[in-house]
Amino acid sequence: MKGSASLFHVIYHFEGTWFICSTTDMHDYMADEKVLYSRASEPEKGTNHLRIPPKCGWCNEDGGTSQVPIIHYVDVGSPPPQNWRLNPEASFSDWKIVLKYQLDGSDDVCTKVYNCHRYTLALGPKACKYFWRLCNAKKFAENEIHESHITLPIKAAEVFYLLLDYCYGLEVLIDAANAVSLLYLAGYFDCTALYHEANGFCSTGISATSCGRFYQQASSCGMIDIVRAVEGYCVENFVKIVAVAKEIIPYVPLEFWLSLFDKGEVILGTEASQLVAEVCQQHESCLNPENFRALTRRLTDISYVVAVLLLECEARVMHRAGADDPTGLTALQTRCVDAMAQHIGQGYDSKYFQIPSGCSIVVANALLMKINE
Repeated sequence: MKGSASLFHVIYHFEGTWFICSTTDMHDYMADEKVLYSRASEPEKGTNHLRIPPKCGWCNEDGGTSQVPIIHYVDVGSPPPQNWRLNPEASFSDWKIVLKYQLDGSDDVCTKVYNCHRYTLALGPKACKYFWRLCNAKKFAENEIHESHITLPIKAAEVFYLLLDYCYGLEVLIDAANAVSLLYLAGYFDCTALYHEANGFCSTGISATSCGRFYQQASSCGMIDIVRAVEGYCVENFVKIVAVAKEIIPYVPLEFWLSLFDKGEVILGTEASQLVAEVCQQHESCLNPENFRALTRRLTDISYVVAVLLLECEARVMHRAGADDPTGLTALQTRCVDAMAQHIGQGYDSKYFQIPSGCSIVVANALLMKINE
């Protein structure tokens, strides 16, 4: 390439931002006030593209912590490929998408801006009919300013960039963390090809480990059919859910567990009692006397460890709610006292026994009496 006057288009990544520059000298030029040095060699015969590996003399071997721009793509003598991540002026962006969404539990509206290209969105190989209709209808004000304002549920907004990647022909990996949200986006923007791919994954992808993520996305996007499918799967496969509870609990709201534990087909025995305790711990800040009783009322058998956890959790919930101490044991307290006494066994010296933290005097006396029977 030495001595050649060909125009080079370079797409590179630096300090979290994508840039595109053009130059006739690959060895020294200015880009966004940063000097980019690169070492390039002749591209293979018959090809128009030169990929520079991360280890190019300036980058670290993995390219991840380099202090100089990392070149991802070099194109020789032809326009660079379109990409919504590129500098909007250099890539001739002609359409702006202003995306708005609300974070869970907040009234604040967040905004993200994407600089795109009408042709890709409306007429490209993986175009969205939504944008085709929008760009072809003069009655829409968006056509005057070349700008769309779109409000999406938080889980759909989080993966909106994947929809754009798909439209631009980039590879998009569909998995449990994004499948339902992508299905929602594909339906919303009428992207037929993506809809079929996402729907195919959702149709076969519900499992014990994925159901939490499926439910989280579906409830955020208002996809009731998938919410019900997940609930049905969990009822039919409750034993599997109990086995992988720790993987599911962080993704599922309290309302899901309240509904699931209320199903007559779900048996809340000793093993399931651990799941109930973990749900109470995960969502304790949202618990009140009513929903705590709803979570625990159908427990049939309780392990010693769970009995301690539930008694302590109940005490905190009641104290926070300012509830009066009951004059007798509740059904849950009776089962917990029985479980603890059975675990300790006959002959235990009760004066060395530590009562669960925060328990009422009624529970403490009942437990001591049960142990000394």
